[in-house]
Amino acid sequence: MIGLTPTRKETGGSEKHICEIAKRLAKSYDISVLTQKGSMCSDFAKTFEINLPNTQLFRSLVFFVNVLVYVLFSKKYDIIHIHENYLFLLTPILKLRAKLVATVHGCVGFRYYDILPLRLIYFNLLKFANKVIFVSEHDYSLFKEKIPQAICIPNGVDISKFKQSKRVVDNVIYFGRFHPQKGIEYLLQAFANFVKQYKNYKLILIGKENDYCTYLKSLVESEKIPNVVFAGYVDDIVLTNTLESAKIIVLPSLFEGQSIAVLEALASGRPLITTNILANKFLERENTALLVEPADSEALASAIIKLVENNKLADKLAETGRKLSQKYDWNVIAELVGKTYGE
Repeated sequence: MIGLTPTRKETGGSEKHICEIAKRLAKSYDISVLTQKGSMCSDFAKTFEINLPNTQLFRSLVFFVNVLVYVLFSKKYDIIHIHENYLFLLTPILKLRAKLVATVHGCVGFRYYDILPLRLIYFNLLKFANKVIFVSEHDYSLFKEKIPQAICIPNGVDISKFKQSKRVVDNVIYFGRFHPQKGIEYLLQAFANFVKQYKNYKLILIGKENDYCTYLKSLVESEKIPNVVFAGYVDDIVLTNTLESAKIIVLPSLFEGQSIAVLEALASGRPLITTNILANKFLERENTALLVEPADSEALASAIIKLVENNKLADKLAETGRKLSQKYDWNVIAELVGKTYGE
């Protein structure tokens, strides 16, 4: 299995996906994980770790070169499962070494998809894989005719972490990466309007601090937005407790593949507000969240007020969301991935 996986102090959606799948499949398969240094995967699988630079471009380049060298000169494996988009460039070579499975974590909104020449290159190269897994229903629908070996296996959530606490405090929670893609600026604008009327509420922003987080802090200061707390990175126990006690969870992404954070929000048993992007259409179908248009701070503010003032609706969304999340248990998802190895 090849891809960046969580370290002790940071994680992203695709990184968590690889780790959760590897953890469960390691019980049935002899799994090796080629990843970055300090990976949590070392707790349960054999890892080959690469020391990567901090700069994003050089990280990708160094990882790409190391993967190529490793796969060419390492022992022969039965299956190679790749997760990083830029590794799709290696599919003709990897296919010569082993049965090849590729997981696509996102299409629409990502540079390699939105630039047409890159899209054509990538998805023609994916045809070399024996199986291509799309985590998003919408992405799968775009390519199932063009890539016959494509299947859809969604992201998952660790249901066992959530204990359904009954303690609720007046907090609005965002959790995830600090990145323009996540629409956090629009949430800050929405909260600035909301808190004028509901002065006791706090907006808690959870995630590893970076340069974009510094920019958001300066925005809060310059706009004098009260009651905003940057909580930084927190471990799973603190995150779970914070989510389960939230009045409302807001995930205002501009685009996603399929968000693990959305599934975790549903599993927490708290009402969710998120955006009406393609990746979230399953929420609309199941009626388990309030959906607003991306980049619309006024709609976000109205949705927050709606749930604060309508406890019956908030409780209904919380309960239906919790029930829906059970379909996405990581144990079920990992079993589906494992079946692709034998097909």
